[in-house]
Amino acid sequence: MRWINPCLFGFIIFVENIGIMKERIQELIAAGKTEEALELLRNCTDEAVLLMGRYTASKRQYNMGLIDFGEWQRVQNQVNYAALELAGNCRDGVTRPAVVTDSRRISAFISYNQQDSLAMQAVRNYLERNGVDVMVDQQDMRAGEEIESFINRAFDNNRFVLSIVSENSLKSGWVSRELNTAVVLNNRTSKWIPLSLDKSVFDHDFYLRATAEIEEKYEKKSKEMIDALQKKIPIIHMQEEMARLEKLKANLGNTLAELRRVLIVDISGTFFDAGMGKVLETMKMG
Repeated sequence: MRWINPCLFGFIIFVENIGIMKERIQELIAAGKTEEALELLRNCTDEAVLLMGRYTASKRQYNMGLIDFGEWQRVQNQVNYAALELAGNCRDGVTRPAVVTDSRRISAFISYNQQDSLAMQAVRNYLERNGVDVMVDQQDMRAGEEIESFINRAFDNNRFVLSIVSENSLKSGWVSRELNTAVVLNNRTSKWIPLSLDKSVFDHDFYLRATAEIEEKYEKKSKEMIDALQKKIPIIHMQEEMARLEKLKANLGNTLAELRRVLIVDISGTFFDAGMGKVLETMKMG
């Protein structure tokens, strides 16, 4: 009987398991079981979380009658194709990265818009699996804590601050606040790393579209405030919202300009693993 090195034996099993998983994913997709295929694919890459989010969101829209069957079918085909491509990468050994063994703990704060929660979870899973202590905004805010105070605390208590930049987050104004804080604190305590989910920050039409939307919301709120005054209803919360919209409109152009001057790590679609690899390497370098 031929003796086999235990390490080599383990590697053989590892390769065989990858091949079996890839074949199983292909079988599930062929059988129309996309959700099951994506659940299995999560063992290989966190990009499957983002695909699952897109799939379930479109499925919900179709069931509610918000999109027609043709659009729903188009999304299914795109997700299935992307899943097969990711499964093919598994064959090449592109699996979950090894856990960081450095005894020094790295801490990071993740900021995101609620509409990008699936992307946040994928980033969080990646970092925690690699030994990074993660703090997440909205989840870690103290009861009654002011937003500005919370952001300052997050910068003070974490070596790295990751902002998930998307059309959603830019329109919400979170990125503007974090950018202003980063300018003050970046050279003192924390390093700010923006992560992009889409190309809106580089889209020249985005600024005009976003500004028009902000102005439309402002006008609507203004009419609501006039109506409330006529009915003698308190309007302080409306005034605060209008002030927020004014500030967002004033800061949006500068925010986009500043973001174009720094290196934004692309974690969209199939770039997730490569992008997060760059982030982790930056963190390890300190």
